[in-house]
Amino acid sequence: MVRALQILYIVFFIFSVSISSWAGTTGKLVGTISDQETGRPLPGVNIVILDTYWGASTDVDGNFLILNLPPGIYNLEISMLGYQTVLKKDVQISVDLTTNISLQLAETTILGDEVVVVAERPLIRKDITSKQSYIDSREITELPVRDFKDILALQAGVSKDASGRLHIRGGRTGEVAYLIDGVPVDDPLRAGFDNELEESSQSRQFMSGNLGVDIADEAIDEMVVISGTFNAEYGNVMSGIVNIVTKEPSRRYTGKLEVTTGYLNTSPYRQQNALVPDKNPIVGGDTGERLEYNPPAENFQGYSTAINVPNQFQGSFSGPIPGIRKLAFFFSGKYANFDSYLPHGFDLDRNYFGKFTFYATPTLKLNYSESFSQRIFQVYSHAWKYLPQNQGLNQNKQLRHILNVSHTISSRMFYILNLSLSSQQSEFGVWDWENNRFKNPDTEYQKGERDNELEFYIRGTDDLYINSETDLYSLKGDLNYQANLHHEFKTGVEIKYHDLRSLKRLEPWPDEGGADRRIPLDYQPLEWSVYLQDKMEYDYLIINAGLRFDYLDVKARKWKEIDNPLSELEDAAPNYQISPRLGMAFPVTQDMIFHFSYGHFFQFPNFADIYSNLIYQDPENLSQEAFVIIGNPGVKPQKTVSYEAGLKFQPTPFSVFEVSAYYKDLENLLGTRFYRKQLIYRYSIFTNIDYGSVKGIDLSWRIRHQKYFNGIINYSYSVATGNASFPTDQSYNAYFGLEETKQEYPLDFDRRHIISASMNFTYPRRTGANFWEQAILSQLSLNFIFQFASGFPYTPITDDPTLFIAPNSARMPWTGTVDLRLEKRWNIPRAQIGAFFEVANLFDRLNALRVQPYTGRLWDTGKLDLLSTGTDYVHNPSDAGPPRLFRVGGLIYF
Repeated sequence: MVRALQILYIVFFIFSVSISSWAGTTGKLVGTISDQETGRPLPGVNIVILDTYWGASTDVDGNFLILNLPPGIYNLEISMLGYQTVLKKDVQISVDLTTNISLQLAETTILGDEVVVVAERPLIRKDITSKQSYIDSREITELPVRDFKDILALQAGVSKDASGRLHIRGGRTGEVAYLIDGVPVDDPLRAGFDNELEESSQSRQFMSGNLGVDIADEAIDEMVVISGTFNAEYGNVMSGIVNIVTKEPSRRYTGKLEVTTGYLNTSPYRQQNALVPDKNPIVGGDTGERLEYNPPAENFQGYSTAINVPNQFQGSFSGPIPGIRKLAFFFSGKYANFDSYLPHGFDLDRNYFGKFTFYATPTLKLNYSESFSQRIFQVYSHAWKYLPQNQGLNQNKQLRHILNVSHTISSRMFYILNLSLSSQQSEFGVWDWENNRFKNPDTEYQKGERDNELEFYIRGTDDLYINSETDLYSLKGDLNYQANLHHEFKTGVEIKYHDLRSLKRLEPWPDEGGADRRIPLDYQPLEWSVYLQDKMEYDYLIINAGLRFDYLDVKARKWKEIDNPLSELEDAAPNYQISPRLGMAFPVTQDMIFHFSYGHFFQFPNFADIYSNLIYQDPENLSQEAFVIIGNPGVKPQKTVSYEAGLKFQPTPFSVFEVSAYYKDLENLLGTRFYRKQLIYRYSIFTNIDYGSVKGIDLSWRIRHQKYFNGIINYSYSVATGNASFPTDQSYNAYFGLEETKQEYPLDFDRRHIISASMNFTYPRRTGANFWEQAILSQLSLNFIFQFASGFPYTPITDDPTLFIAPNSARMPWTGTVDLRLEKRWNIPRAQIGAFFEVANLFDRLNALRVQPYTGRLWDTGKLDLLSTGTDYVHNPSDAGPPRLFRVGGLIYF
């Protein structure tokens, strides 16, 4: 089947000229050239984008159009016989947007007379019809963050939950699509929600909430975050889009290398008796032997690495291929080793990205890119504080190949074709530290036992092993036709074929009473989609109107009646939906634009949830379990109906203010329903029973890069309510004998107020500066990040058992951090060197991420005296945010 499909892709690749991509990766340049004295339009003016193959000439009305431009900053040369030549510098092109350049040329009789004009990036883009954030490569590399994912949380409408997972405008964490060069990069078997009650540890949540995105910051040219409604070209997503566009190869050799140390200061949690006296639980009942906590003696707990010190190396190199005209390359990579600031845990990250670009003709460009990433990490679990070597860890690998063909057929039409293969492998299990491999669950796992108070593990190993592999074959592209100056059409189809394989082992110690569950997964779902979109641009109105059709065949069998495990199995019917989209922008004045958007957004449930535990569709297997959560191939697409209205206003030439209000109605969300049949069948099954709503307002104030300062301040207010925060919530209620929630309440990740800001202070290089000014102040920059947010909701408890307390009816304290990066650069012959100093949580604020429900305070249980409430166990350092941490580094540009 796979080979036949591969042949079909090749044939389709050769003959297709109308297929659509998931996301835009290019922008558009338009403009009008006129005579400075008379104002009449000038036909035949040449517009050349320097150091590229792109250019155009004005028509009889003085208009020009250049399509299919990668994002970046360009220099234009505008020339015509008898007129001064104009060199327009620093023209910014952004993904999916139109950049408008209008110039007047002055007559001259002097040959070679040239005028230099420096373009300013417009603060207001009138063709944006929803809330969008554009982050360039400079902002990503110069802010005090670990990587680009940290920058996402700074955007208006974006928040992190207590486990660090991202949510956009009150949506669940799985409702965000991540793309690199227009190609989805989520792992379909890792991005799902936890679907085992036993899989509630933070490390396993981290594994299942992984973005599936790993790329060096140096590879990113521009990152677009769409937190509002989005156009018809984006499908199978409900809350937001993160579209990363990688850098194009350069025509001359350029590069960068950056080195960052690990944390310079010792973490307050990596020491004995850090918060309270260590419990040192008793192992031998008669002998009184105890386990003692000791900080890991070796970096990364002894995991073997080529460089055995905490650090990060990342860099890039680009230029032409010697001896081959019109062929250039770009390469970036990252090698990072970090220990956690918590009592144990580490994170090892290796990745590379390579791109080759060949201009077969000025109108035909071929791109081949390959990316690889490997990440090995262990997230701190408090229960394993005294046996960290027996806690499970994660290893994720990803390899992607993308072949891209960009062909400009005429000045008004181009298409982009993408053929890609993405292979991912994820493994979770107990590590064999001596042999540097995962332990064999058949022979090397042991039953885990906790101490007498059921708090800390004192012997045994983790109880779970998972090995999943996925292959995604994808064929997609983009057909773009500019019918005239006012209408730009896109249309096409997309095909995705998945090969999903997984094996899960739970409690693999039958000789010690373990269930020894073996749960395989092997399915090949098929997706395809088609859309039509029209972007209408007038001086007084911009409209993005479109229609999208999505189709999914999960190719699996389901119960005919989900409430009857004895019912027959039947093939699940394919799912499809039609999604209308509409966005409008109304330029009120040159400095003020109003926008409105509306859309129906559908998303298929994650494959990890659709195919979960389907072996229990067999009544005999189901009868042997006390309780289990089962997937459902018959679930329907989840739906969000979204409305947004906003205003952008430019009060000064260097600042812009933006406000957006929105409302989202959430329907058919994935949830679980509990059933009990004939006393021997107790199970929950995924189905479309959850619902909710989100309303809010986003405010942004951006200050353009001035001589010494630039920055942005964001404020978000939102109310996210629903009957369940995660699909398995109702299963937890049933498992613990609680009633099913039937009213909306604040969701676990509902943060009412979020304030964030990033600010840059720079002392520029001045001509004529003395030695001390050049050595100390010149090219000195100070970057700040401020993040403050109201607390998460929680459900309090009291001594009165008759008192009804609504779920999530109380709030945790506010959290806040200030991060800093101080950087100095020096120019040397043919290069530039620099050094920097970073501080995370500058004021060492203690931020509560989880609280004790009796008191609402961090680590304070009040007067409770129950099992699992000992002082050491309650003082879980991962319930608080990171302490103050220092790093330094150096860099070189050439």
